[in-house]
Amino acid sequence: MTAPAFAQPASEAADELPAEVSLAQDTCAKELYAQDALVPLLRMELAALGVRALSIRVPGDAGAAAPAFAFAYVSVVCAPNHGLVLRLADLATKKRTEREMSVADVPTQARPRAIAIAIVELIESSWTELLTSPASLVSSGDDSWQLPMPVQERLRAHLADALAVRAPFDAPTSSVPADTFARHAQLSMTTRAFPTHSTSLLGARLGYEARLNRRPVPLVLSLDAELLRGGADLQDATGRVGGIAFTWLTSAVRLGFQSRASPGLSVGPSLRFGYGAVSVQAERASVSVRDAHHALASVGAYAELRVDLSRRFAGLLGAELGYMVWGTALLADRTRVAGLSDATFALSIGTAFAF
Repeated sequence: MTAPAFAQPASEAADELPAEVSLAQDTCAKELYAQDALVPLLRMELAALGVRALSIRVPGDAGAAAPAFAFAYVSVVCAPNHGLVLRLADLATKKRTEREMSVADVPTQARPRAIAIAIVELIESSWTELLTSPASLVSSGDDSWQLPMPVQERLRAHLADALAVRAPFDAPTSSVPADTFARHAQLSMTTRAFPTHSTSLLGARLGYEARLNRRPVPLVLSLDAELLRGGADLQDATGRVGGIAFTWLTSAVRLGFQSRASPGLSVGPSLRFGYGAVSVQAERASVSVRDAHHALASVGAYAELRVDLSRRFAGLLGAELGYMVWGTALLADRTRVAGLSDATFALSIGTAFAF
Protein backbone atom coordinates (compact mmCIF):
# COMPACT_ATOMS: atom_id res chain seq x y z
CA MET A 1 0.00 0.00 0.00
CA THR A 2 1.49 3.41 -0.97
CA ALA A 3 0.77 6.78 0.59
CA PRO A 4 -0.95 9.32 -1.70
CA ALA A 5 1.09 12.07 -3.26
CA PHE A 6 0.84 15.54 -1.76
CA ALA A 7 -2.00 17.33 -3.53
CA GLN A 8 -2.77 21.04 -3.73
CA PRO A 9 -5.88 22.34 -1.92
CA ALA A 10 -8.78 24.10 -3.54
CA SER A 11 -9.09 27.87 -3.33
CA GLU A 12 -11.16 27.96 -0.14
CA ALA A 13 -9.61 29.71 2.85
CA ALA A 14 -7.71 27.42 5.18
CA ASP A 15 -9.95 28.05 8.20
CA GLU A 16 -13.07 27.12 6.13
CA LEU A 17 -11.71 23.67 5.23
CA PRO A 18 -12.74 20.72 7.42
CA ALA A 19 -10.00 19.12 9.48
CA GLU A 20 -10.32 15.66 7.97
CA VAL A 21 -8.23 12.49 8.21
CA SER A 22 -8.29 9.68 5.67
CA LEU A 23 -7.69 6.09 6.86
CA ALA A 24 -6.79 2.95 4.93
CA GLN A 25 -6.29 -0.46 6.58
CA ASP A 26 -4.34 -3.33 5.01
CA THR A 27 -6.56 -6.40 4.61
CA CYS A 28 -3.86 -8.65 6.05
CA ALA A 29 -4.10 -6.74 9.36
CA LYS A 30 -7.59 -8.13 10.06
CA GLU A 31 -5.87 -11.17 11.57
CA LEU A 32 -4.32 -8.94 14.22
CA TYR A 33 -7.21 -6.68 15.31
CA ALA A 34 -10.88 -5.95 14.66
CA GLN A 35 -10.76 -3.39 11.86
CA ASP A 36 -14.43 -2.42 12.19
CA ALA A 37 -13.86 -1.60 15.86
CA LEU A 38 -10.96 0.73 15.06
CA VAL A 39 -13.05 3.24 13.08
CA PRO A 40 -15.42 4.50 15.86
CA LEU A 41 -12.60 4.56 18.39
CA LEU A 42 -10.42 6.58 16.02
CA ARG A 43 -13.27 9.03 15.37
CA MET A 44 -13.59 9.62 19.11
CA GLU A 45 -9.84 10.16 19.62
CA LEU A 46 -9.63 12.49 16.60
CA ALA A 47 -12.59 14.55 17.86
CA ALA A 48 -10.59 15.40 20.97
CA LEU A 49 -7.96 16.84 18.62
CA GLY A 50 -10.52 18.98 16.80
CA VAL A 51 -10.76 16.73 13.70
CA ARG A 52 -14.33 16.83 12.37
CA ALA A 53 -14.31 13.97 9.90
CA LEU A 54 -12.74 10.58 9.23
CA SER A 55 -13.00 9.03 5.79
CA ILE A 56 -12.20 5.42 4.89
CA ARG A 57 -10.10 4.57 1.85
CA VAL A 58 -10.28 1.26 0.00
CA PRO A 59 -6.97 -0.68 0.05
CA GLY A 60 -5.33 -0.76 -3.37
CA ASP A 61 -7.23 2.33 -4.57
CA ALA A 62 -6.36 4.85 -1.88
CA GLY A 63 -6.03 7.87 -4.14
CA ALA A 64 -9.44 7.49 -5.81
CA ALA A 65 -11.32 7.23 -2.53
CA ALA A 66 -9.39 9.98 -0.74
CA PRO A 67 -11.31 13.14 0.20
CA ALA A 68 -10.39 16.36 -1.55
CA PHE A 69 -9.56 18.27 1.61
CA ALA A 70 -8.00 15.69 3.92
CA PHE A 71 -5.12 17.08 5.99
CA ALA A 72 -3.62 13.69 6.79
CA TYR A 73 -3.61 10.28 5.11
CA VAL A 74 -3.04 7.34 7.47
CA SER A 75 -2.32 3.78 6.40
CA VAL A 76 -2.16 0.75 8.68
CA VAL A 77 -0.08 -2.02 7.07
CA CYS A 78 1.26 -5.37 8.24
CA ALA A 79 4.75 -6.01 9.59
CA PRO A 80 6.56 -9.21 10.60
CA ASN A 81 6.16 -10.82 14.03
CA HIS A 82 2.61 -9.67 14.73
CA GLY A 83 3.51 -6.06 14.12
CA LEU A 84 2.01 -3.09 12.32
CA VAL A 85 3.41 -0.03 10.58
CA LEU A 86 1.49 3.24 10.87
CA ARG A 87 2.26 5.49 7.90
CA LEU A 88 1.34 9.17 7.83
CA ALA A 89 1.28 11.50 4.82
CA ASP A 90 0.75 14.94 6.38
CA LEU A 91 -0.30 17.72 4.02
CA ALA A 92 -0.05 20.36 6.74
CA THR A 93 3.70 19.85 7.25
CA LYS A 94 4.37 18.21 3.85
CA LYS A 95 6.12 15.33 5.57
CA ARG A 96 5.80 11.57 5.64
CA THR A 97 6.45 9.66 8.84
CA GLU A 98 5.88 6.14 10.03
CA ARG A 99 5.91 4.23 13.29
CA GLU A 100 6.32 0.54 13.97
CA MET A 101 3.94 -0.92 16.51
CA SER A 102 3.90 -4.38 18.06
CA VAL A 103 0.55 -5.71 19.27
CA ALA A 104 1.73 -9.19 20.29
CA ASP A 105 1.65 -8.26 24.00
CA VAL A 106 -1.63 -6.33 23.80
CA PRO A 107 -4.88 -8.21 24.56
CA THR A 108 -6.97 -8.74 21.42
CA GLN A 109 -9.91 -6.69 22.73
CA ALA A 110 -7.63 -3.74 23.56
CA ARG A 111 -5.77 -3.61 20.25
CA PRO A 112 -8.19 -1.33 18.30
CA ARG A 113 -8.06 1.34 21.01
CA ALA A 114 -4.27 1.07 21.31
CA ILE A 115 -3.94 1.53 17.54
CA ALA A 116 -6.35 4.49 17.55
CA ILE A 117 -4.34 6.23 20.28
CA ALA A 118 -1.07 5.55 18.43
CA ILE A 119 -2.48 7.05 15.21
CA VAL A 120 -3.64 10.21 16.97
CA GLU A 121 -0.28 10.59 18.74
CA LEU A 122 1.48 10.32 15.37
CA ILE A 123 -0.76 12.99 13.85
CA GLU A 124 -0.54 15.28 16.87
CA SER A 125 3.25 15.03 16.94
CA SER A 126 3.43 16.03 13.29
CA TRP A 127 0.97 18.92 13.57
CA THR A 128 2.63 20.26 16.72
CA GLU A 129 5.62 21.19 14.54
CA LEU A 130 3.45 23.93 13.05
CA LEU A 131 3.25 25.55 16.49
CA THR A 132 6.77 24.92 17.78
CA SER A 133 8.81 25.56 14.64
CA PRO A 134 6.63 27.33 12.06
CA ALA A 135 9.56 29.17 10.43
CA SER A 136 10.83 26.08 8.62
CA LEU A 137 7.34 25.35 7.32
CA VAL A 138 6.45 28.87 6.19
CA SER A 139 9.71 29.15 4.25
CA SER A 140 8.18 27.04 1.50
CA GLY A 141 5.97 30.02 0.58
CA ASP A 142 2.74 27.97 0.69
CA ASP A 143 0.65 28.31 3.84
CA SER A 144 -2.65 27.29 2.21
CA TRP A 145 -2.65 24.04 4.21
CA GLN A 146 -2.74 25.95 7.51
CA LEU A 147 -4.67 23.94 10.10
CA PRO A 148 -8.12 25.21 11.09
CA MET A 149 -8.26 27.29 14.26
CA PRO A 150 -10.14 24.67 16.34
CA VAL A 151 -7.33 22.18 15.72
CA GLN A 152 -4.64 24.77 16.49
CA GLU A 153 -6.38 25.64 19.78
CA ARG A 154 -6.54 21.97 20.81
CA LEU A 155 -2.86 21.49 19.94
CA ARG A 156 -1.86 24.55 21.96
CA ALA A 157 -3.86 23.27 24.93
CA HIS A 158 -2.22 19.82 24.73
CA LEU A 159 1.22 21.42 24.40
CA ALA A 160 0.61 23.66 27.44
CA ASP A 161 -0.49 20.64 29.48
CA ALA A 162 2.68 18.76 28.51
CA LEU A 163 4.89 21.70 29.49
CA ALA A 164 3.06 22.07 32.81
CA VAL A 165 3.88 18.46 33.65
CA ARG A 166 7.57 19.00 32.84
CA ALA A 167 7.79 22.27 34.83
CA PRO A 168 5.73 21.94 38.04
CA PHE A 169 4.83 24.98 40.10
CA ASP A 170 7.38 24.20 42.82
CA ALA A 171 10.31 24.28 40.34
CA PRO A 172 13.12 26.73 41.17
CA THR A 173 12.64 30.24 39.81
CA SER A 174 16.27 30.47 38.75
CA SER A 175 17.25 29.74 35.16
CA VAL A 176 20.14 27.71 36.56
CA PRO A 177 19.23 24.01 36.93
CA ALA A 178 18.60 22.97 40.52
CA ASP A 179 21.50 20.50 40.72
CA THR A 180 24.14 22.58 38.93
CA PHE A 181 25.77 23.67 42.19
CA ALA A 182 25.33 20.34 43.99
CA ARG A 183 29.15 20.22 44.04
CA HIS A 184 31.33 23.28 43.66
CA ALA A 185 34.66 24.82 44.59
CA GLN A 186 34.96 28.19 46.30
CA LEU A 187 37.63 30.89 46.28
CA SER A 188 37.17 33.87 48.57
CA MET A 189 38.97 36.86 49.99
CA THR A 190 38.58 36.78 53.79
CA THR A 191 39.13 39.20 56.63
CA ARG A 192 39.06 38.05 60.26
CA ALA A 193 39.02 40.08 63.47
CA PHE A 194 39.73 39.38 67.14
CA PRO A 195 38.01 42.26 68.97
CA THR A 196 39.59 41.48 72.37
CA HIS A 197 43.08 42.18 71.00
CA SER A 198 42.16 44.68 68.26
CA THR A 199 43.73 42.22 65.84
CA SER A 200 42.72 41.93 62.18
CA LEU A 201 43.90 39.54 59.46
CA LEU A 202 43.49 39.39 55.69
CA GLY A 203 43.97 36.52 53.25
CA ALA A 204 42.33 33.86 51.12
CA ARG A 205 40.01 30.92 51.63
CA LEU A 206 39.77 27.87 49.35
CA GLY A 207 36.75 25.62 49.86
CA TYR A 208 34.65 22.75 48.58
CA GLU A 209 30.93 22.23 49.13
CA ALA A 210 28.72 19.21 48.36
CA ARG A 211 24.99 18.72 48.79
CA LEU A 212 24.20 15.73 51.00
CA ASN A 213 20.47 15.54 50.31
CA ARG A 214 17.51 17.61 49.09
CA ARG A 215 14.63 16.23 51.17
CA PRO A 216 13.21 16.71 53.70
CA VAL A 217 15.74 19.48 54.47
CA PRO A 218 18.56 20.35 52.04
CA LEU A 219 21.91 19.75 53.77
CA VAL A 220 25.38 20.74 52.55
CA LEU A 221 28.83 19.78 53.80
CA SER A 222 31.58 22.38 53.40
CA LEU A 223 35.34 22.06 53.80
CA ASP A 224 37.80 24.94 53.54
CA ALA A 225 41.38 26.01 54.15
CA GLU A 226 42.11 29.57 55.29
CA LEU A 227 45.49 31.35 55.16
CA LEU A 228 45.53 34.82 56.72
CA ARG A 229 48.26 37.29 57.67
CA GLY A 230 48.24 40.48 59.69
CA GLY A 231 50.47 42.94 61.52
CA ALA A 232 50.54 45.65 64.17
CA ASP A 233 52.96 47.97 65.96
CA LEU A 234 54.48 46.98 69.31
CA GLN A 235 54.70 50.04 71.54
CA ASP A 236 55.65 51.03 75.04
CA ALA A 237 55.68 54.36 76.87
CA THR A 238 58.46 55.67 74.68
CA GLY A 239 56.82 54.83 71.38
CA ARG A 240 57.26 52.10 68.81
CA VAL A 241 59.65 49.36 69.84
CA GLY A 242 58.91 46.77 67.16
CA GLY A 243 56.34 45.07 65.04
CA ILE A 244 53.99 42.14 65.50
CA ALA A 245 53.20 39.62 62.74
CA PHE A 246 50.24 37.24 62.85
CA THR A 247 49.85 34.00 60.89
CA TRP A 248 46.58 32.03 60.75
CA LEU A 249 46.40 28.69 58.94
CA THR A 250 43.23 26.71 59.62
CA SER A 251 40.73 24.29 58.10
CA ALA A 252 37.01 24.12 58.77
CA VAL A 253 34.20 21.60 58.60
CA ARG A 254 30.71 23.07 58.27
CA LEU A 255 27.28 21.45 58.07
CA GLY A 256 24.68 23.80 56.61
CA PHE A 257 20.97 23.96 56.03
CA GLN A 258 20.41 25.33 52.53
CA SER A 259 17.42 27.08 50.97
CA ARG A 260 15.97 25.63 47.75
CA ALA A 261 15.81 28.89 45.81
CA SER A 262 18.54 30.98 44.24
CA PRO A 263 19.98 33.19 45.62
CA GLY A 264 20.70 30.35 48.06
CA LEU A 265 21.26 30.88 51.76
CA SER A 266 23.17 28.36 53.89
CA VAL A 267 23.40 28.52 57.69
CA GLY A 268 24.82 26.08 60.23
CA PRO A 269 27.51 25.21 62.77
CA SER A 270 31.22 25.47 62.05
CA LEU A 271 34.28 23.73 63.55
CA ARG A 272 37.68 25.21 62.73
CA PHE A 273 41.14 23.95 63.69
CA GLY A 274 44.74 24.61 62.64
CA TYR A 275 47.88 26.56 63.56
CA GLY A 276 48.50 30.11 64.68
CA ALA A 277 51.61 32.19 65.31
CA VAL A 278 52.25 35.60 66.83
CA SER A 279 55.85 36.77 66.35
CA VAL A 280 57.78 39.91 67.19
CA GLN A 281 60.30 41.86 65.14
CA ALA A 282 62.05 43.87 67.86
CA GLU A 283 63.70 47.18 67.06
CA ARG A 284 65.27 47.60 70.50
CA ALA A 285 67.32 45.18 72.54
CA SER A 286 65.25 45.94 75.61
CA VAL A 287 62.19 44.27 74.14
CA SER A 288 61.57 41.03 76.03
CA VAL A 289 58.30 39.93 74.47
CA ARG A 290 58.27 36.24 73.51
CA ASP A 291 56.82 34.77 70.32
CA ALA A 292 53.75 32.54 70.62
CA HIS A 293 52.93 29.45 68.56
CA HIS A 294 49.97 27.23 69.24
CA ALA A 295 47.37 24.87 67.86
CA LEU A 296 44.07 26.59 67.19
CA ALA A 297 40.47 25.41 67.50
CA SER A 298 37.20 27.32 67.40
CA VAL A 299 33.49 26.55 67.41
CA GLY A 300 30.85 28.80 65.95
CA ALA A 301 28.25 29.37 63.28
CA TYR A 302 28.30 30.59 59.69
CA ALA A 303 25.98 32.05 57.09
CA GLU A 304 26.62 32.18 53.35
CA LEU A 305 24.66 33.74 50.52
CA ARG A 306 25.14 32.39 46.97
CA VAL A 307 23.92 34.33 43.92
CA ASP A 308 23.97 32.32 40.67
CA LEU A 309 25.52 34.29 37.81
CA SER A 310 25.53 31.56 35.13
CA ARG A 311 25.30 27.80 34.79
CA ARG A 312 28.77 27.36 36.33
CA PHE A 313 29.62 30.52 38.25
CA ALA A 314 28.12 32.15 41.33
CA GLY A 315 28.96 34.99 43.68
CA LEU A 316 29.48 34.31 47.40
CA LEU A 317 29.09 36.48 50.50
CA GLY A 318 29.78 34.84 53.85
CA ALA A 319 30.07 35.55 57.58
CA GLU A 320 31.38 33.46 60.48
CA LEU A 321 31.12 34.06 64.22
CA GLY A 322 33.08 31.85 66.63
CA TYR A 323 34.95 31.47 69.89
CA MET A 324 38.52 30.20 70.21
CA VAL A 325 38.61 27.07 72.35
CA TRP A 326 42.37 26.93 71.79
CA GLY A 327 44.17 30.12 70.90
CA THR A 328 47.51 31.85 71.12
CA ALA A 329 48.52 35.20 72.57
CA LEU A 330 51.62 37.37 72.85
CA LEU A 331 52.68 38.00 76.47
CA ALA A 332 54.53 41.01 77.91
CA ASP A 333 55.09 40.98 81.66
CA ARG A 334 52.48 38.22 81.86
CA THR A 335 49.96 40.46 80.13
CA ARG A 336 48.47 39.59 76.75
CA VAL A 337 49.26 42.41 74.38
CA ALA A 338 48.20 40.71 71.13
CA GLY A 339 46.81 37.38 70.08
CA LEU A 340 44.51 35.06 68.20
CA SER A 341 42.11 34.12 70.97
CA ASP A 342 38.68 34.73 72.52
CA ALA A 343 35.89 35.80 70.16
CA THR A 344 36.49 35.96 66.39
CA PHE A 345 34.48 37.28 63.48
CA ALA A 346 35.12 36.80 59.74
CA LEU A 347 33.71 38.20 56.51
CA SER A 348 34.38 36.78 53.04
CA ILE A 349 33.50 37.59 49.45
CA GLY A 350 34.29 35.37 46.49
CA THR A 351 33.06 33.12 43.76
CA ALA A 352 31.95 29.50 43.29
CA PHE A 353 32.77 27.21 40.34
CA ALA A 354 30.36 24.32 39.76
CA PHE A 355 31.60 21.03 38.28
